[in-house]
Amino acid sequence: MFERTLNVAPFFNSPFGLNYTAKKYPLSGATLMVHKLMEGEILDDTTTSISIYLDPLDPKSGCMSFTEQGFLEYLQNQGRAFPCDPGVRPKGVVIFAGRRAGKTFMLQNKAVYDTAMALAAPNHKDVLGQRPSADFLLTSVSSEWPRLMKRYIDDVTRGTWVGSQMSTMTNSSLYFESKTASKAASKARLFFKTNRNVRGVRPFSWYADEFDYCKDFTATTSGIFPQLHGSGSQYIFVGSGKDPVGHDYFNFTRNMPDYLGLVLHSWELNPRIPHSLYLSGQQHVGNIDEYMAFTPRRA
Repeated sequence: MFERTLNVAPFFNSPFGLNYTAKKYPLSGATLMVHKLMEGEILDDTTTSISIYLDPLDPKSGCMSFTEQGFLEYLQNQGRAFPCDPGVRPKGVVIFAGRRAGKTFMLQNKAVYDTAMALAAPNHKDVLGQRPSADFLLTSVSSEWPRLMKRYIDDVTRGTWVGSQMSTMTNSSLYFESKTASKAASKARLFFKTNRNVRGVRPFSWYADEFDYCKDFTATTSGIFPQLHGSGSQYIFVGSGKDPVGHDYFNFTRNMPDYLGLVLHSWELNPRIPHSLYLSGQQHVGNIDEYMAFTPRRA
């Protein structure tokens, strides 16, 4: 695994990384907690940093507040979190979350973080062996997704250290090459494809958005899983949990010491969604199911 030069919180909040503290919308406390879990970091159990609605349909209901560790335990008590052993970086991650929770946003940031760590790592060549670069694959169901994802990552890294390492951009990829004089150049590539079109890439890690909407996703995984290579390779799958396609992948994470499964409602990951949006959904549809994620039943 690449030797990490920064943990996730300093990376996302510093000028070296994405500098979210200087942006209009910083990362939510729950989102930062999920990133920590994906990297095997120990959660904070002293500072209250996560606040969620008691009732998303009642503006007067108030909020519940948690430390990172307290919120994880809250999810575990509800049967919505299956974390790795403390300090273990998961081999695979499956996250179900509601609409507008920021699933894609979280996946993009995870890919940028991994790219930066690969570029800055002193042990780059030790991890990759003879391979020329660290290749990261991002996929989704929409044919427009590769273009939109590439544009987002180009925008969010502009003016940062990561962005300054970008060397080439194509219709479906971004190429990075470190310009650090103290060591040999490190290279990383981000590829953007649909979940059904993944040929030609042998990724170090794979990030799949809305994977459970891809009806033949099992065929996709059979082609990609053997291609994941190197110590520290990961797959990160995010979806809604409403389609049975993804249930087997989630259930695999249950009680596994080196896999992570999480189920989060929209108001937990994205506290900026106003009550009015949930109320509108209730009035027009009769429920707010689209903003909820559902835990698959045990197989």
